[in-house]
Amino acid sequence: MMNNRFWKRKLNKRNSKKDHTKFHATIDKDTALTLYRREGGLYLIVKKELGDYDLTVSPSEAPIINQYLKTPDPFESILADVKIIEKEIEPVNIAIQTSFGENKEINLLSIKLAIGSGENDYVTIEETDLIAMDVEPTMSGLLNFLNANESVIGICDRVFDPERGNIILIDAKIKEPHPTISNIELKLMSSLQQRGLYMQKNMKYAGLQLYIIIKAESLNDPVLSFLKAMGIEWEVIFLRRDLSIEDWLEIECEKNSVNLKGYLGSKFNSLGFFDINNITRVAIVNQLTFKVVVRMAELLDRVKQHREELIGNQPDSEPLKKEEIIAAAKITCAYFGIKKQIKIEKGIDPVEVQNFENEMINI
Repeated sequence: MMNNRFWKRKLNKRNSKKDHTKFHATIDKDTALTLYRREGGLYLIVKKELGDYDLTVSPSEAPIINQYLKTPDPFESILADVKIIEKEIEPVNIAIQTSFGENKEINLLSIKLAIGSGENDYVTIEETDLIAMDVEPTMSGLLNFLNANESVIGICDRVFDPERGNIILIDAKIKEPHPTISNIELKLMSSLQQRGLYMQKNMKYAGLQLYIIIKAESLNDPVLSFLKAMGIEWEVIFLRRDLSIEDWLEIECEKNSVNLKGYLGSKFNSLGFFDINNITRVAIVNQLTFKVVVRMAELLDRVKQHREELIGNQPDSEPLKKEEIIAAAKITCAYFGIKKQIKIEKGIDPVEVQNFENEMINI
């Protein structure tokens, strides 16, 4: 028989697995996200494909200039449609101000603009040209500059990350827009690693993506408000994922009592090894559904927590009586409107079952 210490080790192992959660969601043909939750916080990465915008890729001077640079340039020059800033990046800045206050603005870290008459006639400027004169470029200033200058024809590659294979055109970040959000980062980039996929899917040599990376303590209201301001309804994602997990969970637990025990042990911390064994036995003998068993375990968990608060018992020090488990089963069946006669084994006192029923109803 599995002892309590071994049971607790299994629960701790399961709990450590739950500290890391990662899943993907596709919102529409151009928008997807990945949530990665780990101990200490989460990363929520929203990706927007920008395949509908013009993109020109040409050979660069990297074969020669890289001989003199500490950080290498990419072997290609990218010229992307300047409308991306107005139609894709400005809405993110507006969403930040809508969610966190009008005084909040994403800080412009890196950008390179093409100034000229066309893709065969232009010169580049970047944020360092202003920083060299002790002027900090801003997102609002950039937007005003673009509105006032029709000679800005595009966005160019600004930072090359050879280790990750990323060419970054725009990098921007806002720190602590809310006390529970560490930062929100925005990257307009092209991935060298994904070139083959774009050629296969879209018959294009390269693609552009806009990434919005949110680092926060949890998936709280400020984060959800920001997502909603960007047109992402998290409720739909949550419900679809949560209900699917519940359906699968129900099937596995009803098929296998070991899975049922494992689930109850991971969900209800106050219930010990003997408690869960006895609950599972009552469930099997009476052919109770998963929903009934979970509701029954929830009631018994509250009973045990209440008792621990009153007399200071630790979990597993005083297992629940079988009469308590029968009482919980009867109350739960009545709650769901199930007319079922719960079987009472030999040695169980029906009077004590009734007393526990009255006690649980009050709890």
